[in-house]
Amino acid sequence: MTGYNGSYKISRIHRIACTLFLFAAILTAFSIGAAADEVPVDRETIDLNIKAAYNDENIHFLFEFDSAQMQYPGIYHDYYRFEDGEWVRDGYNEDRMTMLLGGHQVNYFDTLGCFVTCHDDVRFMPDSPSAEEVGAHEYLGGVLGVSDVRKYIPETRGDPLSWDNIVSQEELDQLREDGVFLDLIHWRAHRSNPVGYSDSQHILEFRHSDTGQSPYYTNWDDDNDRPAYMFDPEVTGFVALDWEDVRDRNLGMDDYYYLAEEFAVPFDSEYEWQEGDTIPRRIITAPTESRGQITADGTWSEGTWTVELVRKLDTGYQLEDLALSEGEVYYISPAVHIGDTSGRDHYVTWGHSLGIGTEADVEAVRFTGQSPEWNEVPGTTISLFYPSVFSYASLFDGELHGTGIVCTEAGAPVPHGAERMGEFGFELERSLAEPVDPEPEPEPEPEPVPGFGVLLAISGTLAAVYLMAKIK
Repeated sequence: MTGYNGSYKISRIHRIACTLFLFAAILTAFSIGAAADEVPVDRETIDLNIKAAYNDENIHFLFEFDSAQMQYPGIYHDYYRFEDGEWVRDGYNEDRMTMLLGGHQVNYFDTLGCFVTCHDDVRFMPDSPSAEEVGAHEYLGGVLGVSDVRKYIPETRGDPLSWDNIVSQEELDQLREDGVFLDLIHWRAHRSNPVGYSDSQHILEFRHSDTGQSPYYTNWDDDNDRPAYMFDPEVTGFVALDWEDVRDRNLGMDDYYYLAEEFAVPFDSEYEWQEGDTIPRRIITAPTESRGQITADGTWSEGTWTVELVRKLDTGYQLEDLALSEGEVYYISPAVHIGDTSGRDHYVTWGHSLGIGTEADVEAVRFTGQSPEWNEVPGTTISLFYPSVFSYASLFDGELHGTGIVCTEAGAPVPHGAERMGEFGFELERSLAEPVDPEPEPEPEPEPVPGFGVLLAISGTLAAVYLMAKIK
């Protein structure tokens, strides 16, 4: 096989982390676990309710998920704040909801879901390459012009599976022609929802945005080191937000917490800018072409997001979107970012079936008219879990997982339930924050559990021996 080949790095960090986690799990049965604030999310699992309905032209999805731990919706994102005569970037992470959509073409997607796109060497993961390494890569840096590794499906890599071992352009083109990619719906509470859209992307050898105008772009004037646009005072009544309102989350869904093209005007350099004046870093607009195929209506009330998404059954963009047909079964894998989180700090799930007018985990029911009566549509609740740095490779590694997590064929039962995976994720994340000492100091006070000190020493010794054997 010819292609964009390179060196292969064994996931040493991931093996060490998982090994530490397994021994930490033994010890936590006798001791108090690490503090919860070592994990960037506050719950091991969350529930996502999904309804789906379709007519002759469109499919509608209704998602509901709880963010009750937050006292405000996650509608804030990047901003520029005027401070000491300069515009300083600051801000937060918006709430997001994504859903991968595919057929049988991508191996294991029906069971492993999003894990087929999550690898040890993608960004935010233990073995992610440097920007310099990616930039020097013949295809990623030279052709795509990117500096990090995003999600990819295994079919786009050779053997061994690694970020830099990409198959040839001809093979990538053939995969796309054959429908071997995953459609990605990407709803953002700040960067797309206010203008009534969800972003539309897809995953092949990289996470690509579909063709067409993006729903957002950067509001910055490089030549003058300042925002390019500000609020139109004739529409909004002001030229900038007050940073205190952003910091204290005083703005709600009906306020101008975002900057859209319809009320943006060129930056006025003669205006007397004050300390704390704040302008959004992104300008949002209606997307076009394939990227503008999904309309969105997201509302937040009393800690719950309700998001309705609509797209055509067949968008006409077969190389980027999955066409849906009545009577067929497809597969979905949703994920949620809440609580000012980004990157891998989110909730995910395994693959679930989607039936268009046929029985499945999520069954889209036929309706007549322009929109469904959602009260009459049955819903499906899916538990999402925090994954930490678990990856596609780790799920197949029998040495790391001797308890049945390995999934070896499409259609096999999922490895573990959401609650168990959430526990795994929390313990693994804690082991990364504070690795278990292979030979911890004995406690100065008598142990509350008889024999605990002996057990601790034996477990620590076994952990050390096992670790040294694995990393040789």
